Order: sequence, then structure tokens, then C-alpha cells
Amino acid sequence: MIDVIIWDCDGCLIDSEHLSAQAEAECLREVGLEIDAQGVIDRFTGMMGRDLFVVLEKELGRDVSGHPAFGQLYERVFEIFERELQPVTGIHEALAALDPVPMAVASGASHRHLKFGLSHTGLYDRFEGRIVSAQDVPRGKPAPDVFLRAAEIMNVDPARCLVIEDSPRGMQGAHAAGMKSFGFTGATHGGARLHKQLEAENPALIFDDMSQLPGLFTKFIQ
Repeated sequence: MIDVIIWDCDGCLIDSEHLSAQAEAECLREVGLEIDAQGVIDRFTGMMGRDLFVVLEKELGRDVSGHPAFGQLYERVFEIFERELQPVTGIHEALAALDPVPMAVASGASHRHLKFGLSHTGLYDRFEGRIVSAQDVPRGKPAPDVFLRAAEIMNVDPARCLVIEDSPRGMQGAHAAGMKSFGFTGATHGGARLHKQLEAENPALIFDDMSQLPGLFTKFIQ
């Protein structure tokens, strides 16, 4: 039985991964890592900032956490969001159809990022008070911490939660928390490549059209 749906934000609620990756790739190139937006998506989707800096220090041989480029990252991301950010196609209708089911958000992003992105797409009010950021827990994805915290907030057994995720790292965290998962590949950054990556994590199913979710959920819990 599933009592609660827990959503990843970027790439599941808001169509943002490809936009954030543009700004993040610019910053990473400025500190000396040769990478493009697709490389950011493949390597760092779902990773919290402090974990990213550990990876960069190993690869570059120096601590770059204080580099000015990262101080400008939020502004670069939000500038792109202001121009181009959209909700995932069909998400408002899917949420309305699923409305009787309690829901929360569990994300590797900061609260600042989450509030901006969800507010800009008209989704913040639906989840306010039930949004968990990696800032709230000791470890980001793929650790289970954000998911376990979301279950705690919702006062539900983790085994009775279903997670909607678009990244292998997030799916690993959901499974480590003892939760079931659906993989979503229908955002702009999705496709066959992402489908294959998610398939390797053994979700209950993978879908690419948000309008399918209410029917898939109903069938899953029967």
C-alpha cells in the first residue's frame, strides 16, 4: 500500500535540469573542469553542493569552493529560470488528479532554489511546509536522508512511500530508504540515455508522459 508520494523537484516537477546545467557548466569551466551541460546532467544531477566540491577537489587537485564563479551560480541559474523555466508538461493536471494522495518534495537542491523554481511555475503553494532540501539533512542523495526526513514530516512509514525520480542518484537514495520508485524521463533532458540509466536502478516502472501518472499510480496500488 502507498500512502504518500514523494517528488524530486528538478526534472520531475519543474523542467529545469537542462537550464541549471547550462549555468553550472559555465562555472565549472571557469574553475578548470572541461565539461558541457550534458556532462553536468550525466555526472552531477541530484548531487548537493558540498559533495560536488569534494569531487572537484579530487579531480582538480585544489579546493575551489571559494571560487567567485560559485558565488554567482544562483544568479546565473535564476536569470535563466526567469527567461525559460516551465513546469514539467502536464504536471498541474497530474497533481490535480492525484490530489487525494498526500505529497511531499525531497530534493538535493537548496531551499532558495526550490522556492524560486516552484514559485515561478505555480507549484510552491501545493507543497509548502512539506519540502525537504539536502540542506536539512547530514547527507545528500544517494544517501536516503532527504527521503527519510520527508517520511518523518508526513508521519508515514517509508515503506508506504512512492518516490518520483529522474536521476539514478535519487533513485538509489529512495531505495536505500526502503521506498518504491517510478522513474520519469519526460523532461527536456530525458530520453533513451536517461531511460537506460534509470532502468539499471530497478524502479517499479519508468514513464515519459506526466499525463500517464495518475493511471499508472492507480494500477500500481491495486
